Parts: sequence; structure tokens; C-alpha cells
Amino acid sequence: MPAASLVVPPALLLAGAALCWAGSRPGFPGGRVPAATAAWLAAAVLAGIWLGAGRAPLELGAGASPAAAPLGLRLDALSLACALALLSPAAFVLTFRPPGAAEAGLGLLATAAGVLLLEAATLMLAAVALGACVSFVAVALRLRDAPAASRFWMLMTAAWLLLTWAAATLDVRSGTTAFGAVPVSGLTVPIFVLIAVAALLLSGLLPAGAWPVWAGPGPGWTAGAPVGLLLPLGLYLLLRAYGLGGGQWPAGWLNAALAILGTATAAAAAVRAQAAATRPAYLAEMVVLAGGLALFGLALGTPLGLAAAVSGVLAAGLLAGLGPVLPAGAGPTALLGIAAAAGLPPALGFGARLLTEQAAFEAGNLAGLLGLVAAGAWLLGVAAGGRALRLPAPAAPAPGSAARLGVAAVVVLGAGLSLVESQLALPAAREVLGARAAALSTAGAGVATVSGAWAALPLGAPVLLVGALIALLSRPRWAGLAVPAGGPVPAPLFRLPAADGRAVPNRVAAARVPAEYRSLLDMDALEAAMAHSRPWLWVAVALAVAIAVNR
Repeated sequence: MPAASLVVPPALLLAGAALCWAGSRPGFPGGRVPAATAAWLAAAVLAGIWLGAGRAPLELGAGASPAAAPLGLRLDALSLACALALLSPAAFVLTFRPPGAAEAGLGLLATAAGVLLLEAATLMLAAVALGACVSFVAVALRLRDAPAASRFWMLMTAAWLLLTWAAATLDVRSGTTAFGAVPVSGLTVPIFVLIAVAALLLSGLLPAGAWPVWAGPGPGWTAGAPVGLLLPLGLYLLLRAYGLGGGQWPAGWLNAALAILGTATAAAAAVRAQAAATRPAYLAEMVVLAGGLALFGLALGTPLGLAAAVSGVLAAGLLAGLGPVLPAGAGPTALLGIAAAAGLPPALGFGARLLTEQAAFEAGNLAGLLGLVAAGAWLLGVAAGGRALRLPAPAAPAPGSAARLGVAAVVVLGAGLSLVESQLALPAAREVLGARAAALSTAGAGVATVSGAWAALPLGAPVLLVGALIALLSRPRWAGLAVPAGGPVPAPLFRLPAADGRAVPNRVAAARVPAEYRSLLDMDALEAAMAHSRPWLWVAVALAVAIAVNR
């Protein structure tokens, strides 16, 4: 497989964006159809490139940038897994809840920048791609007049600046930001903290909730796509940091701190989920819970923890795409979709969480105690799922084929968990951990670890058959589970101090700069410039700052 093929997926997305904008003008054919086609094609081409290269890393060197920092592209198992998690919600939303042509074009530009970040062979190129990605997402949210657009813009700008700062510092210290060339001593605690804070802001994995998963259930780019883009990107940066540090982070307390943060985020999401007022709100919190458990798994620093985290990232991305297209009512598709979101078998999320728990107990000590907290959050999310089936759902759901396709994807991947682990997650763990991943191996189609082995059959077919049998036996009760229009909302398991569980983020969003200092930081002017400027302006700004800082 030629290395030049790595430019094809971003090029397909850029071409789709150009066709969307052409279709939005009078007299030009096209419109929203090219957006969905480009997203699905990009995912297929990425998978084809990786398979064509013999499931081995493929690199493309591109010489030197104007900033004297080497540029290049690289595709490996970790990049592919996160790219599939990124492209899944984009493809689902653009296909089954299509926005306007202009908004779809911005969404494709953001997706192309995200794919470029995942293919970047250097941290500096990843920072430049991140600046473009968050700018396009912010402008798309602004077009939808989303309430959280201003707060989102500030948080994402902070994440981009922190990652650029980390890349520039790493380049000065090590002479390079290439993931495969940075010496082990180059990743210091301050540089890692910059990367970690940027990743956490980017993914929104904070106990208080940094930004909403999606602004609403209606059509548009806000329906699940932003989190599907940004959550995999944030976790990818943390996973890739293992490679920068020679298979480990620069200090053990960093692993403990992020493991605690991951479990706290999952627990907080579960608490908010059991008090959700609508089904989309419940599904939104389930994505945050899945991301928190993935953060916990990767922070363990063990081979099995990283392999489970890669599967968790993929499951969270699929869930972000499934949530906006899940139908109303309590039919079989809705039942299976909510079960998959809650982490019940045989969905992919079930297997990823099961392996995360095994990794926690295998690590022992503090990790074992945190594993109990993670298991409690998982069980609370499952209990909240029974209530979510009776919550109000969108009045105008997507076509039934959309939800059936999404549910089929998570169930099939869950039934084939051993193949996902052995063919994708384990190679990804080996790429960032190196020799430390020798404890992981594949036992036939199963996964073998220090604490035991998971065979393919017990995790697959029998669980799938039992789940189908339970669904069929409960069919007569589905009609009585749905809440009629205007009916009462089921009471939560326990009430929160705030009505929506987001008191702290709401107070932060309501904060204002005193009048005497507003001339120094006029956020209204920045928002107006962001909303009315062309997206390419922000790409140019990102590139200019990256070049200036790197010099």
C-alpha cells in the first residue's frame, strides 16, 4: 500500500465539504448527500489502507514545514481505532439527521481536521490540526445558535493553546515533536500536564461536565457530532503520550490522578443520568460515562488497561452516533439501543467495561478500589436505563433504518469482542507501550492476560442469544413502557441539589468580566468575529501561531 494514500481520507472529506458548499448555491446540484458519502468513504478508505499495509504502521514523510518542524503522516492501529470512533457519529448524523448544506460543509471540515490530527506523525502538526478542528466545530455550533457556543469556544481555544505550548516546549527540549523520535527524557511532567489538561478540556471528561454532549435531539451538527469528534481526540492524545514517554507517563502519581478523575467523571455522569429529564439527556450522560471509564482504563498504564481503553473509545464513538438517531417509544430497537448505552451484553461497551474491570483488579492497590467505584457507576447507569426507556423522546426521530444500523454495529462488534481486541486494540496497546505489552497475547480468537483469558465463545454467541431471548419474551410489555405525550416523567432514583445536575458549569457560564476590565477582554467582539469570519481565517491563525511559537 503506497504511503501517499494517507492523504486520501482527509482529501475525501475536503472534497465533500466543497460539494456541500457548491450545492448550497442556486444552480448547483448536490447539497447534503456528498457529506454523508464522504464520511462513509473516508472510514472505508482508512480501514482499507490499514488492511492493505498488512495491519502494520504506514508512514508518509513530508519534508520540513515553514516552522522547521518535520511534518508527516502515520497510520497505525491506534490511529485507525480513534478515527473510526470519530467518523462514526459524523457519518450517522450527516446521513440520518442531515443539517443544512453550509453546516454539513463545516462539519466535514472539522472531521477532516480531526482525521489529520489522528494521522499526524508529530505533536506540532496535531496541534495545528486541533486548532482547525475546534474552530470549524465552534462556527458550526454558532450557526445553530447553540447556547453553549461561547463557553465551548473559550474551552477549546484554551485546549488548543495548551497543546501548542506543549508541542513547542517539547521541540525546544528534544529537537523534535515526532512521536517515534522523541527521547524518553523529553516528556517531562510539565509537558505532560499541558497535554493532559488540553486533552481533558477537549474531551469534556470532567466531573462537573465541561460542555454538553449535544445541544438537542433535532437535526443538525449539534446532534451528537461534536462529542463524537472531540472525545476520541482527547483520549487519543493521552494514549499517544505513552509512546512519547517510552511506554509510560513521566510520574506514577499522574496515572493515579487521572484514574481518580476518570472514575469521578463516570460516577458523576451516572448520577446525572438517573435524574435525566429526557432520553437524549440520558444517552448524553452515557457517552460521558463511557468516556470516563475509558479514561480510567488508559490511566491504569497496564497493557490490558490500554487495550480495554481503545475498545472503550470505539464504543463511546459509536454511542455518540447512535444516540441522536434512536427512535421514540419502547420498541425493540429503542430497547436494544438503551441496553447498549447502559453497557449490557452483548454490546461493545459491555465487553470494554468488563475488560476495564479486569485490568483494574489485575493492577491491584488503588486501582482495585477505583474499579469498585467504576463498577458502581456502571450499575447505576444500567439502573437508570430502565427509567430512560420511559422518558420523553424526540417527536421526530430519524428513519428506523438508522437506529437499526447503529444497534447492529454495537451488537456485532460486542459479539466479536475478541476479534476487536486481538486485531485492533492489542496492536494499538503494543504500539504505544512497546515491550511492556508483552504480557498481552491472543489465545486463538480470545485474549490472554496475566490474570486469565477471555475466550471468544463465552463473550459472543451465547450472550447474544440470551439477550435476543429476553427481548422476545418481554415484547408484550414494550407498549406499556412509553410515556404518552405530556405525561409525567418518572421520578429519579434520587434527586440532585440542582435540577439539571450542572450547577457549577452553569455558574461558570454565567460569570462575567467586571465592566472596568471588559475593554481588555471583549468576549462579545471575539464571538462576533468568530461567527462572521470565514473558517479559513481561523485555520490561518492557528498555523501562524504554531509557526511563531515554534520559532
